[in-house]
Amino acid sequence: MREMRGLGPTAIILLGSVGLLLAATPLLPNKLSAPSDGASAVRAQQEPTAPAASGTIKVFVSVRDKEGRAVHDLSPQDMQILEKGQPQKIEALVPATLALGLLIDSSASRRKLFPAVEREPARLLLASVLHGKSEASVVAFSFEPKLLAGPTGDLSRLNAAIELATTNFSGWTAFYAALEFSANALRADESVARVLIVVSDCKDNLSYGDREKVIETLRRTNTRVYVVVIQAEAEVTDRVPIRHRRFAAEMAKATGGLALLATKPDQVRAGFHAITEDLCGLYLVEFRPTNPAHDGRFRKTEIKTARKGLRVTGPEGYYAPVQ
Repeated sequence: MREMRGLGPTAIILLGSVGLLLAATPLLPNKLSAPSDGASAVRAQQEPTAPAASGTIKVFVSVRDKEGRAVHDLSPQDMQILEKGQPQKIEALVPATLALGLLIDSSASRRKLFPAVEREPARLLLASVLHGKSEASVVAFSFEPKLLAGPTGDLSRLNAAIELATTNFSGWTAFYAALEFSANALRADESVARVLIVVSDCKDNLSYGDREKVIETLRRTNTRVYVVVIQAEAEVTDRVPIRHRRFAAEMAKATGGLALLATKPDQVRAGFHAITEDLCGLYLVEFRPTNPAHDGRFRKTEIKTARKGLRVTGPEGYYAPVQ
């Protein structure tokens, strides 16, 4: 873990590669609980697959300067994507349109973890990033995920849903099932940035999920994940909370997002500020891979910028097209 300063009213802790080394505990059993009827319907419509054979690949990257501010003036010549060290041909780079899902933990475990502190920061984030054709949804989850609003660009409907999600906290937590449901519920359009913002302690005591399957779903649906991990300060060195943070960091690393630890209310607000800046600097990058094989395999890439002093975050790779 390392501190990031200058991103809000207090320092926040970014969970990165160091955070991944904090725990080496076994993953949970390989079984997801049965989804609700609503989740089944969404999955049937938007089951994740490899991209169609269009010849180009679309990925989303965020670019910020040394102070954490979004960079808005990049051109295709400023971006580099490498696959096995070989540059890929970038054909387009434009500001991203968002299909955003706000996933709020409303289970009983949140009662003592400053409940509802995310309400105002979430509203400010949506007001800052929803422009043009961008839309958002609000999902609350405890024993099952519930879509409370969206997808819509109507801030009044979204704000009402946020208040509802942060009013009553009860029930067990099907965290993994909620992640899969929310990823599959986002708009299925490869030209739109699919983003999940998760506010949770990242506990799962109900769905018995396979973490690797969740991450594969996020990759295949090209979903970028941001997690504000809320934990009690007295518990951050305990084995189980470390394991939860580790999973949050794994999701963020795999998808190009951020995982942020909050043990105080001000850190939740700072975390939302950092996510807002990251989304404001989000670009759609379209490139043509040098490997022409349409084998559906996952290929790792490295994303860089030719301009010095900028921080670029993006997914670890992409799934190749299929025939």
